[in-house]
This record gives sequence, C-alpha cells and structure tokens, in this order.
Amino acid sequence: MVRLGDGGASASADPSESFGMLDVSIETSPIPSEQRRAGGPPGAEDQPGRGAGNPSAWVRPPESAARGPFRRRPSVTMSPQEESWDTVGIFVFPGFEPLDAYGPMELFGSMIREGLRKVKRIVFVAETAGPVPSCFGPSTVAEYGLDDCPPLDVLVISGGIGTRILMHNTRVVDWLRSQILDHDVRHVLSVCTGAALLAATGLLDGKPATTNKELFTYIRQLFPAVQWQGTARWISQGKVVTASGVTAGMDAALSIIEGTFGAEVAERVARDVEYIGDWRQASNDPFAHHSSSDDGEGAG
Repeated sequence: MVRLGDGGASASADPSESFGMLDVSIETSPIPSEQRRAGGPPGAEDQPGRGAGNPSAWVRPPESAARGPFRRRPSVTMSPQEESWDTVGIFVFPGFEPLDAYGPMELFGSMIREGLRKVKRIVFVAETAGPVPSCFGPSTVAEYGLDDCPPLDVLVISGGIGTRILMHNTRVVDWLRSQILDHDVRHVLSVCTGAALLAATGLLDGKPATTNKELFTYIRQLFPAVQWQGTARWISQGKVVTASGVTAGMDAALSIIEGTFGAEVAERVARDVEYIGDWRQASNDPFAHHSSSDDGEGAG
C-alpha cells in the first residue's frame, strides 16, 4: 500500500489508500459486468437521480459495443493537411500520475504552436473544477468539471493511484462512458491505470486493451471480461487507445498524431520536444516481462 502525504508517497502496511481526508479499501474481486454496464452498484436505485425513477441516468452501451473496434466519427473529406482539433481534454483526479497527463499534453500542445496550428486549445477536466493534487502532491488546476466540460475532440484519461477510488465513482464512470459513445469525440486515450476507468464503463468487455505492467494482474482480476494484453505499448481499437505504463502514453499520443495528421507532423512534434520513443511499433514492449501479480500498489 502507498500512503500519500504532504511530502509524497511512503510505504504503509495499512490496507487502505489515503488521499487527504479520503480513505478507501482496495478491492481485488472482479467488478460484475452487469453492475458496470446496466445500472451501477447495488442500491443505485435508492440514490437521488438514479435508478428506476430516472432510467436515462445510467447509460447502457449498445449491443454492438461489445463487438469490434469503437467507431470514429464519420470521416469528412479532409486531408491530413486540413484536419485540426478544437479542444483536447486531459482528465485528472486526486492521485493522478503527472506524466500520464503531461506527457500527451506536451505532444498535443506542440501542435498549437505557429507552423502547425493543428490544435486550438488544451483544457484540464476533473470531476469538479479547481486544484487537483497529483500522486506526488503538487496540484494541477482543472478549468472544467464534468458538468461544464466543453465538447472535446480528444480525451486523455490519466492513470495513477487515485483510480483505485475513482473506478467506483458512478458519476465519473457514466461521464467517461458517454464520452466514448459520443461520435463527436474523435479519440479517447487512456494511460496506465486510466484503462481501469475505461474498463469500469463496461465498454472494453470482449476487446483487447493494455495497462500498467506493475498493476497488470490486479486490474485483470478486477475486469476479467476485458482481453488484457501483456505485451503491448499501446492498443488501438478504433477511436479508443489504451497505453501501458506512464511513458507509453507519449508513444500512443504520437501514434494518434501520425494517424490523424500524417508522418511529417508526428516527426515535427517529436523533433520539437526531442523525443526518441518508438511510436510506430505498438508491439515493441521492453517492459512486457514486468507484468506482475501486484495487489494494487505501484505507479500508474
């Protein structure tokens, strides 16, 4: 177990995770797919605004969601030179891993610069707008909460120790599900244990995905219906891309950039930030042998 304090993370034998005043026990039993896909946790019908009195509060994925890759927005007749994104959203939460968010942000943000101008703006989104502490302590300010988040072209879902709490947050999981099913969202990228948040929506069931190697077995036990791949830097399923540990999010981000805007733009972005990762070989995974039987500790 890792306990977060003012000075960072330290080892502890206590079976709960702590984020300031919030404690939660780590669950290692599978989360039932019917709970994730058809209405949330037991007792949800008693929660205000949910259950039988408001059936639309729980978004049931279409039957087709369990088959084949996710569909992107129907392509318009734009060349890679004409293509652009209005808004890239980075989703963060208490206990997020900074590089999961800032790595892809640096690469996508490089396309705001003069000479490319492929992205208009990048915003941080959290459950509630305001300062959001990372797993190491320093906070990032989220300009938007879930209720006022602007329409997104790209959504990056960071990982981090806070996912252990957030995967049980039905409001967040419902919002993420709606983003995946929204045809106006062109790309959804999860980094590290951000894949656990996607898995909690039920929309990864029956599909290949990957996640942080240190937590691979732990997440696979929680979401056994997902086809977890232990050897992959990232996996693309249409508009949904899951990346493995931390820096893999940068490889995956450059892969998305190249797939959308072409090799010349991806190479320009990589050169601008002096990045030498391999964003063209998703199976080139030097960390595959580190997949462990972790019980919920570790990075990502």
